[in-house]
Amino acid sequence: MNINEKIKVVVIGGDARQLYVTKHLELNGLSAIHLCTDSSGSLTLKEALDGAHAVILPLPSSNDGVRINSPRAIRFTELVEITSALSPTPLILGGKLPPSFKNYAKEKGVKAIDYYENESLQIKNALPTAEGAVYLAMQELDITLDSCRAAVTGYGRISKALCALLKAMGAEVTVAARRQSDLAYAGINRYKTLRITHVNGISSLSELCQGYDVIFNTVPCWIFDRSLIQNISHDTKLIELASAPGGFDIGALNDCGVTVIRGAALPGRYAPSTAGRIISETVIEILQSEGIL
Repeated sequence: MNINEKIKVVVIGGDARQLYVTKHLELNGLSAIHLCTDSSGSLTLKEALDGAHAVILPLPSSNDGVRINSPRAIRFTELVEITSALSPTPLILGGKLPPSFKNYAKEKGVKAIDYYENESLQIKNALPTAEGAVYLAMQELDITLDSCRAAVTGYGRISKALCALLKAMGAEVTVAARRQSDLAYAGINRYKTLRITHVNGISSLSELCQGYDVIFNTVPCWIFDRSLIQNISHDTKLIELASAPGGFDIGALNDCGVTVIRGAALPGRYAPSTAGRIISETVIEILQSEGIL
């Protein structure tokens, strides 16, 4: 028997990624079960956690800060139920854990670790996110990416992977960012660059309002204000890749009738097996560092 088979982990909630997290953990010799919370006949939370060494929550762990993110479930499990379902409660690992829950767990003497804070995971996760963004663009555009004019706002992990894919497919890529160092790296990679500035209330992003086929935003704050949204060409596809609140003024979008294509949870939608493997690799790394493996 593999010694890891003595290590029991319980995977709860989430989208298709969680199913693959379970599968990949099993392939690495752990005793892993995915708890079904949507029907009678499945294990109760207390039964599932009996003898568990760790609980694996999805990415994100919760959409409202209270309930576990379980889009397929009829009955939603609250985060706090985990800490009271078994004593002693095992290690809790989750992606983008709400600060309130982390504080609650600490008060209860439970160790809760946010695996999304792992740098390696975020780097690996950038590729399926970027591929998913390209897939969205290909679905929405009525032209090929070859020779299309594409703009990407921000130049972090996801943007770098996305720009490389777009360039490889023949797109003309413009990177818009605030930091000169980011623009310098973008320039080295032969992308056009635009520094995001505001002078006398006028944003430099106005240069993107006309002549672009698609704009991908990765900046998690409203850099596209009402004045910009009012002037963006209706032929330009807008794809949101940033976490809430995103880069587009929501009120202005509604008032102007402008549609933004949401790219939330793209790894889970586009490549759940790859995304699940990435999470499981990080989970194993954490379990090793905590002395469980």
